[in-house]
Amino acid sequence: MRHEPICVVTDQDPAVKIAVARVFGTSKHRFCMWHIMCKVGEKVGPVLAKDEVFRRKLNGIVWNKSIDSKAFEDSWSRIIEEYGLVDNGWFRYLFESRTFWASPYFHDEFMSGFVRTTSRSESQNSFFFCSFSNGHSSLVEFLVHFDSAISAQRHAQAKLTADSESCFPVLKTPLALEKHAMDVYTISVFYDVQVEICEGCFSCRVVSLCECDGKVCYGIKDGDKKAWCVEFLLADCTAICSCKMFERMGLTKVACLKPIFDIDDTVVDQSAKVDNVRVITNLMWSEIYACVGLADGNVERLEQLRRGSTVEVRDPIKVQNKGGGKRMKSAREKAVNKCVKQSRKCHTCDEYGHNSGTCPLNG
Repeated sequence: MRHEPICVVTDQDPAVKIAVARVFGTSKHRFCMWHIMCKVGEKVGPVLAKDEVFRRKLNGIVWNKSIDSKAFEDSWSRIIEEYGLVDNGWFRYLFESRTFWASPYFHDEFMSGFVRTTSRSESQNSFFFCSFSNGHSSLVEFLVHFDSAISAQRHAQAKLTADSESCFPVLKTPLALEKHAMDVYTISVFYDVQVEICEGCFSCRVVSLCECDGKVCYGIKDGDKKAWCVEFLLADCTAICSCKMFERMGLTKVACLKPIFDIDDTVVDQSAKVDNVRVITNLMWSEIYACVGLADGNVERLEQLRRGSTVEVRDPIKVQNKGGGKRMKSAREKAVNKCVKQSRKCHTCDEYGHNSGTCPLNG
């Protein structure tokens, strides 16, 4: 195809490593994270393999997408020293080859944020050989099965496209940016962008602002109190965020959405002079937008939110417990019971309808 792939994901086979470097000279070679983490249990021994705290700490830095290289190296060294793995040869090899698998060293490479394992290629193999073909097929059968597999994938793609074009998601903010995202993104990607937009509106705030050398630098803190730096270049109206989320996944980080955004070549700047009053005002507007978002387009709720309302809590209606009181009988049931009921018998004349005191024979 006369085009080398951006990234090649394989296992840790040394021969494959040499081949990738020789054939794809400009491609980024990455080791499969799943294969690496599966080996941890057998490399650390049975005790650490069952240690949930150790696993949680290791996964916290290995699978962290926002950590930088320095923080990764410092955290890795602390864990290795804490659990006595300094002399472990496998962990030493992993650290020496960290540029081939650790997330901080792939922040500048666009891989849609997901290309960290060989699961995609393996799922394609499973899809084809388990659903359409097998290892005993002839060449003619293979070609027929291949066409069937391609047709099935194209049908699934066409169905997803139709579902995306016919769906109109509910907007959670009044921003024109969210409406623009709904027009240009597929439905699944839009929901990811919508999460970032809502977080940028309700959770992020500008904590610093400075302008120098033709660019404006914004200091942003998100809902997790993490600090990010967004640089807005005045010359070409482009923004760069320190999280590198757009470069990695194609999605804009909430920090970058907060101060500036671009809609149809129109740059909108949401920031102003930063002081205590501005920060408090931003927090108040965030709470207001959050309340409006919870109304979810309901006219009655919005009307109550506008004028305010009081909620009157009344005592619940009293009801009888199960088994309390006698059951009410219908007129039909009463008539039937009256007909079935036997009359009294007189002991003097053995006749029904009267007793011994009113018997005619005693008169």
